[in-house]
Amino acid sequence: LFHQNKNRRQEFEFEKCDRLVNLLETNGIKILGILHYNVSWESPKFNTAPNPELFANYVRHVVDRYKDRIKYWEIWNEPDSPVYWEPQDKLVAYTHLLKTVYPVIKQTDPTSKVLLGGLSTDHPFNLKKVYRNGGKDYFDIVNIHPFVDSLDSAAMNSLRGIHREVLRTMEQFQDGEKEIWFTEIGCPGVKNDNVPRWWAGQNPSEKEQAEWLEKLYNEPLKWKGVKRIFWAFFRDTQYHFNSGVDFFGLVRQDFTQKPAFNAFKAAVERYNKSTKFNH
Repeated sequence: LFHQNKNRRQEFEFEKCDRLVNLLETNGIKILGILHYNVSWESPKFNTAPNPELFANYVRHVVDRYKDRIKYWEIWNEPDSPVYWEPQDKLVAYTHLLKTVYPVIKQTDPTSKVLLGGLSTDHPFNLKKVYRNGGKDYFDIVNIHPFVDSLDSAAMNSLRGIHREVLRTMEQFQDGEKEIWFTEIGCPGVKNDNVPRWWAGQNPSEKEQAEWLEKLYNEPLKWKGVKRIFWAFFRDTQYHFNSGVDFFGLVRQDFTQKPAFNAFKAAVERYNKSTKFNH
């Protein structure tokens, strides 16, 4: 996450981000840079539709600084959710932002790829809104957050249905050859039953979390267009969501590894053996 200087509009603070980029690069971890939210001097709310010109200026500085190291950029997070974007206007303002920012990224680094901000609900319908607003040519990769209840016996079928309808929408607008990324997906892994349930259902155990992760990194990557799956999150949070979401991590709050950590490690090793990872 990159933020403009909160006090001076024409200055940027990159020290913290430089350290993070260096650390990830040193450990061979590729980065998807997420370009969001509002700075406090521009808007009292982080999630209101930003000034497109100011936002484009911010994007230009960030992409220029990291263009030799970061090749994938996501424009905003979950613009279809009122939690992260206000007002909800059928993605009209968001599509306008895409149209403003996409050329800036491409001019700054023609080799970069731009992801649609991860769609969080009603995925095919909200994607259709972006297309109808004229956004087709202003993102390179379709990006969704397809969470499902992992304890439901039909969970994988539900996920497959989301993918099928998203792909059908893409094809309807002659855009079916683009990649599809799941940049947020996961479920809790809890040790006891005292944790309030997460939004999709009852909390899985740590063992059940690992089993769902293994399924996710086996089957969906075989579906048309699906190229990347990002597990949310790496580490458990503590009293942040006050629900099972605090236990999405592959590792616990104290960094001890859950069964899901080893399942994820094995999935990465299988993927690297089966493909040439050049991205």
